[in-house]
Amino acid sequence: MELFNETTSSIKPLNTEVMKFVRTRFDDLYTGTGNLGNLEEIVVKFAGISGNEFPEISECILVQIGERGDFNSELSELEKKSAKLLNACLLNFKKSGKNNFNIIETVEEGINFIDENIHEKGCAVIPSIAMNYENKISAFCIAAMLCKKEKSDIFDNIEYLLQDISGLSIEDVKQALEESTVNTNEMSDLFKKTGTYDIWFTLGIMLGTMKKHGIIILSGWVSLLCACLAKQLSADFSDYFLSSQISSLNIHNELSKKLSVEGNINCGKNENDIFAAVLQKNMLETAIKIYIESITKEEAGVKG
Repeated sequence: MELFNETTSSIKPLNTEVMKFVRTRFDDLYTGTGNLGNLEEIVVKFAGISGNEFPEISECILVQIGERGDFNSELSELEKKSAKLLNACLLNFKKSGKNNFNIIETVEEGINFIDENIHEKGCAVIPSIAMNYENKISAFCIAAMLCKKEKSDIFDNIEYLLQDISGLSIEDVKQALEESTVNTNEMSDLFKKTGTYDIWFTLGIMLGTMKKHGIIILSGWVSLLCACLAKQLSADFSDYFLSSQISSLNIHNELSKKLSVEGNINCGKNENDIFAAVLQKNMLETAIKIYIESITKEEAGVKG
């Protein structure tokens, strides 16, 4: 518990002075394309995270979370291709063979994993979670408990939220929800009673990345759920996430609203398109390059 408390207390809000500098510089630049819109804001966010007025992605890692085998060979191949396109280190984490696990210890394993593999501020981390039945049903139940009766009663409509998620049984979900009596105002209650190893490990790598002043790029809805768990610890933590995927999945869209993030790459009904995160990271790098290398309007002879 000591590492968990130390990590969460060491994560600070984004550097607003740095963000102000970047916005002002963007206003003064001649990019040749006019206002870059959302691309400007992701550079501003990344600068605020890294604390650097001229930020650069120091290193990028793609973390494979959960077992990789024949049943998800397609995901494994996509991750390998993605790592090459990202110029990223592809890291696989395999949990111990224990059937039972301690949730806080699992979160701390994720924090330690980042401490061991990230060495500089300004990193980018992309979690890639193997979507098995247990992960999906657990993530759905946590999402339902966190979001129920917030602003709307959409999370009371289980059939609506499940209709695009492949393989989940409505009956199993309803039973799991009936068995889950959790006080969602108490994070400790969620820690005690819900979640799979992969979900809590993912939360750990997210917290570890924030501690290192890094940005977390999200794709699938389970990674969005893990980000929502981080936000339960502190509203400020949601500033460290960059969503990549535009999805037609109802659950994905509701979690995006809760986290107040929007993706940029349309993936239709794909539950976890890691390639969207690749494109999002490349968009961030392109925007940073424009920001750093563009001349000012005065230098370009442009008024206003």
